[in-house]
Amino acid sequence: MLSVLSAVEIKDKAPTYVGGRMGRPEKAKHREMKPLVHVLFPVGLKGGSHRDLLEAARQGPVFVELAKRKCPSCKTYTLKIRCSECGCETVAEKTCPRCGRTVKDAGCPHCKADGVMYHKQPVNFKEVIDSACSVLGYKPPKMLRGVKGLTNLDKTPEIVEKGILREKHGLSVYKDGTIRFDATNAPLTHITPAEIGVSIEKMRQLGYLSDNHGLPLTDPNQICELKVQDVVIPWRAGEYFIQIANFIDDLLTRVYKQSAFYSVKETSDMVGQIIFGLAPHTCACILGRIIGFTDRNVIYAHPVWHSAKRRDCDGDEDAIMLGLDTLINFSRVYLPAQIGGIMDAPILLIPFVNTKEVQRQAHDFDVSSEYPLEFFKKTLERSDARPTSVLMDVISHRLGTEAQFEGFQYTTPCSNINLGNANSS
Repeated sequence: MLSVLSAVEIKDKAPTYVGGRMGRPEKAKHREMKPLVHVLFPVGLKGGSHRDLLEAARQGPVFVELAKRKCPSCKTYTLKIRCSECGCETVAEKTCPRCGRTVKDAGCPHCKADGVMYHKQPVNFKEVIDSACSVLGYKPPKMLRGVKGLTNLDKTPEIVEKGILREKHGLSVYKDGTIRFDATNAPLTHITPAEIGVSIEKMRQLGYLSDNHGLPLTDPNQICELKVQDVVIPWRAGEYFIQIANFIDDLLTRVYKQSAFYSVKETSDMVGQIIFGLAPHTCACILGRIIGFTDRNVIYAHPVWHSAKRRDCDGDEDAIMLGLDTLINFSRVYLPAQIGGIMDAPILLIPFVNTKEVQRQAHDFDVSSEYPLEFFKKTLERSDARPTSVLMDVISHRLGTEAQFEGFQYTTPCSNINLGNANSS
């Protein structure tokens, strides 16, 4: 134990340092709001500690702040974007937050307050849940977790059908309507089909026709150069994406009356599917394609792809999202109205990675097959790295040419990208 020293004793003694090791523990798991949320729908205090919509349904009408929308045709008030009665698109209506009167853009003439696009109104949760279950053809779940209150500008909620489907498939939603899986980044430029658990036939379907030396791809142990936007994800992410894909198919068929899109059964069925990568504190996601799986707790991807997310490829933790979940369920409307609400949200989508536009650290990436003798002489002289880089084959020397995307090499092979410690100390 450290003794407590007086001011005089401290003055007379040399400084004492108490150090502790710090680092980011590897993790690969789905992201959950705390506590878990199935649907972005407010329940106030009537849902108990779990914010359970079914608990609120047992208590009669519950007053919560929600968007106030009106059908311009039949004058019906509703929470929905389209009127259930006539199908017309509804219009948000502003009310005075003090007296509750309907107001125009100029504000309330009586209270002199600006209007807001939400209103404290009663919700019959039993009717809402029964109606949603009728649409889906499912029985009500045992528990349906909502939120205490909404923080978005007009307090527009999600439809309860989404929450019921997420609960059915064992999923939870993030604040913007998406479902996410988090894992640590790891740079990778070469793979073998055997390492990532993908057949030769599937690899060829995805455009991997030859190996790193230009020979036809016929053996699962041949080394292939990873395409810039192909991503190797953890097996557990693949399993979670199966749940998300089934949720999306249910949403398409039962709510939107469309055909199923994914129709997947096994994790291997996710190979070739589109995902989006997103780094915290940013608002632009990068399109990627699942090319295979690893049992390590990392997202293996090309350093250029990681860097496109504004990452330095140094072990940061990012999120990946299934493509159609993001395109269907994300809405800027759900984002918190506070400062910083747009951060960590896929507001923009970058479909094609431009090597010239990514972080500079990726431009310094060494893609040589061997180092020249002059390089080793410079190391003995302890020369600065920047002027010495002209001797090396780095990505920055390839910018503006086709070679910025492919033809990368390595100096030291490894037996398998899945070997080594699964977790650091």
